[in-house]
Amino acid sequence: MYRLVSLERGGKPAWYYFNEKDGRDRLVLYLCQGCETNASARDYARRAQSGESLVKTITAGMYEKAGASYEKRRQFGKSVYKATLDQKKLFLREINKAFGDVPIQDISEKDVETLLLNLPRSGSWKNSYLETFMDVYKEARWNGIKVALPAFQKFKRNSRKADVLCEEETKALFVPKNFSNPELLLMFELGLCCGLRLGEMRAVRAGQIIAADKALVVDGYINKMGERTNYNKKGTEEKPKFRVAFLSESLLKKILKLIQDKNLEARDFLFARNGKPFTQTYAYKNFVMAVKKSKIQTAGRKITPHSLRYTYITRMRGLLPGETVRKLAGHSSIEMTDYYTRASIDDLIEELASTKESVERCFGKNF
Repeated sequence: MYRLVSLERGGKPAWYYFNEKDGRDRLVLYLCQGCETNASARDYARRAQSGESLVKTITAGMYEKAGASYEKRRQFGKSVYKATLDQKKLFLREINKAFGDVPIQDISEKDVETLLLNLPRSGSWKNSYLETFMDVYKEARWNGIKVALPAFQKFKRNSRKADVLCEEETKALFVPKNFSNPELLLMFELGLCCGLRLGEMRAVRAGQIIAADKALVVDGYINKMGERTNYNKKGTEEKPKFRVAFLSESLLKKILKLIQDKNLEARDFLFARNGKPFTQTYAYKNFVMAVKKSKIQTAGRKITPHSLRYTYITRMRGLLPGETVRKLAGHSSIEMTDYYTRASIDDLIEELASTKESVERCFGKNF
């Protein structure tokens, strides 16, 4: 059984609870955080005593497809993609290891941040941990537990950005002898010419090519689970995003020849084995090997498939306004207009058609 007591804290009255069975020799007072009345303090103490406010109780069933938290995420427009929820569950496991048996009201921002400061993890991992912990707090509040949302500090991301390749390096890289598969060479050429992420390169289907406009509609990517989405990185199934990019004349001819030689239908993947797109590991390893064969200087640099996207953006920005390049690259912002229908694809192609000359100047001689 618990008892309540009102004491002064920082010059103001505050409510505490303690367990009667503890005895006076080992009496421990627990602050009823945020409680200003006897009734709210009584509710706080009841939850703490019953275990309702324990982190492990709050997190039970979170991110499960049949659970209430899943349905809330879906209707509030948050990702309910399996890979996302599986990752969230992994962070919940870590959170419960450290705080599972602690009432959420008794956890301070300093407690969490101190724990993370002493973990040999990347800044990105720690920020994902904090993001998941914030979900726990929101779930607690949804369940009627009175607790203030923490103001966690974000950790500095210590991942290094990919380096840009100069024109001489791209020419040295895109040579058939550097790649074990000619389709891989073509895939990475497309990645450079259209500023694609690796997942977007692997996801390209024949129907995304609009030959009359020398355009590629980028409308999905292959995720870490090996599944193709119907939306770009910042989109969702409910609000899919896409963008368009343009091909050089020489690259378009290569792509159309591949489609013809393989007799591909609109939904067939361009770059595939037995109808399945190249795996990320296979593509990544081949790119690294091609860089090595091309004798590009890599000391002190980070040369990865994403370097092609950085190279695209850097070169195009030397010729076009930043806002135009942002649309071509598919970067999101508050001002950016989303395009969702087939008609808007045509509008976007028309709006950005003047960039075709820049594509030829930047990449027409590479392939």
